[in-house]
Amino acid sequence: MAPRNSTQIITNKIVTLILAKKVVHYSDIEEYTGKSRNTILKYLNIVEERVNKLGIKLVRKRNKGIYFEGDVSQLLKNEEFGNVKKYDGDLLFYLLRRKEPILLDDLADKFYIGRSTLVRRLENYRQTLGLKIQSSRKGIWIDVNSEEVKEFIVKLVVNDMQKTVVEENGRLVLTYELADEIQKYIDMEIFANVQEIIDDLIDENNLKVRQHDLDALIARTTLAIQLAQDDKEVPTVAGSQNLAKQYVTQIEQQYQVRLSANDYAYIEKVFQVIMDYQIDSPKVKNADTDAQLEQTLRDVIDSYDETLIKNLKLHMKPLFNKKQFQIAIDNPYKEKIKGEYPIAMDKAIRLSNELTKQYDVQFNEDEVCYLALHFEAYLRRKKRVEASDDKLRAWIVCSTGYGSAVLLKEQIEDLYSSQIKVLQTFSLEELVNTKDLNVDLIISTVPIKAKGVTVVHVPPLLSNDNKMLLDKIISSRKSDMYRDNVFLKLIRKNAIIISNHESMDQHDALKEIVAKLADEGYVKPEILASSLEREELSSTSIDNFAIPHGDIKNVNVPVIGVLINKNGITWKENRVKIVFFIAINEQFDGEMAKMYRYFYKILKDPRKIDELAYSQTAEDFIEKIQDMYK
Repeated sequence: MAPRNSTQIITNKIVTLILAKKVVHYSDIEEYTGKSRNTILKYLNIVEERVNKLGIKLVRKRNKGIYFEGDVSQLLKNEEFGNVKKYDGDLLFYLLRRKEPILLDDLADKFYIGRSTLVRRLENYRQTLGLKIQSSRKGIWIDVNSEEVKEFIVKLVVNDMQKTVVEENGRLVLTYELADEIQKYIDMEIFANVQEIIDDLIDENNLKVRQHDLDALIARTTLAIQLAQDDKEVPTVAGSQNLAKQYVTQIEQQYQVRLSANDYAYIEKVFQVIMDYQIDSPKVKNADTDAQLEQTLRDVIDSYDETLIKNLKLHMKPLFNKKQFQIAIDNPYKEKIKGEYPIAMDKAIRLSNELTKQYDVQFNEDEVCYLALHFEAYLRRKKRVEASDDKLRAWIVCSTGYGSAVLLKEQIEDLYSSQIKVLQTFSLEELVNTKDLNVDLIISTVPIKAKGVTVVHVPPLLSNDNKMLLDKIISSRKSDMYRDNVFLKLIRKNAIIISNHESMDQHDALKEIVAKLADEGYVKPEILASSLEREELSSTSIDNFAIPHGDIKNVNVPVIGVLINKNGITWKENRVKIVFFIAINEQFDGEMAKMYRYFYKILKDPRKIDELAYSQTAEDFIEKIQDMYK
């Protein structure tokens, strides 16, 4: 289990130190990074090479020190050094490891920061991490035995775990790596041994275990052993009553410690979640609960298939226990899911709201994003198209056999791969039984007449005349798609606001947009409350734009309201320049996927958002956005 070193982290730490102290010496860097002088020389060479690209010089002078010359503000703006102004992990880990109070002035001196900066960071720990920092005349400290601190450390470790599958003795084995900073706090020998104990327990009892349950159990047990080792109290072993008790007994006997009551309770709850996941086990299966959950899903979700219901049932049952037992789940793909799957995200939020009402559970944003993945998989099964794909979606229909259909498909993909995406091949019988012709183009070896879809009649082997016909139809259909751009149709001149407000926040922006749309008759003023409530569930900001929306019952006429502020709008943790307020209702039913298909062509390109953010007038904005589709 080798340590995971990061050149980026170490060089950023060196840059941070030099920026904070102005002039440093090798001894300073050695103390701050824990690296040898020879290693530091190597990293200083990397720092020098990188800062030179920004026009900054790294000076190393004997008897004077190491410092920067040039515009050091460039370091904070450059993506390569994006962490230098954020990095304070050493301070946090120092406090977590320290068992005695330390005075603020001494702590500030140790980390080369001012007292006021230190106080701000400590306050940030309180507010964003939920850590309670104790204080007395002797100084400050963090009580690592408190439950909230233990939960924080477990979350920190689980989020950092890097996993690799390797083959050992003819079987595949999962291995873990942790960053150097984490390893300063976590005993890796205990960590590895706990992993082996849990793996053996899983094998012996033939358990199915979700990865995040396993990760949390390893991290919490390792921490519990470390914190209990100082007591050296040999436990009185009681009879094993369940797997959790067996596991704790084995841990306590091996390390000659007694785990705390809170640690045991946490471990027992994790095992209850694990047992609950054994879907086929008669010990945990509850037919009444399953039937109730399934009926709830069918009642709440407006469109589904059996695969979606099945997958949500499997996902939801242990998830309820996680909320009950407060076992945190982090979603590393949260921002990508929010940005790329907006329809699925909205469906997941609506479902989580209803489940909260009916089952008295709360869903955080990470969990909602996991639910969204199930909806996105369903939408792809249903539509057979990705939201980011702007090619013509085509079906191949052939009456002379599967081989002919495959041949025609190959020809189309070979000639038009950049313009057409073949979603599926059909026999005539299959086509006749298909109710939803949600496709841009049908290429068929038999004549077909269907409303709302373009059909091209060709033989299985394409001739030059057939190719010319296809070229013409594809060009025409592309033009039709532009004219049928649902997104553009929802952009109205009288629903666009250009603002130069210098200190606008999320609430200000939503209030101004809703007021404008209400004045124009598009929405009811009540939509403001539902849009603010939606933001509390999950922020709709993505990079430098946001796409808020509210309850459809408060929409009179479908529209997309736009607010542009090139000075920026504070949107929770983000700073956005454009707000697209999506106001749609039942009149727009069935068009949502099409709207996002066009919308995403703009959203996925940051340069286009930047260009739109500098629109001077509503007319200028509309002209720019129309040009982007030509």
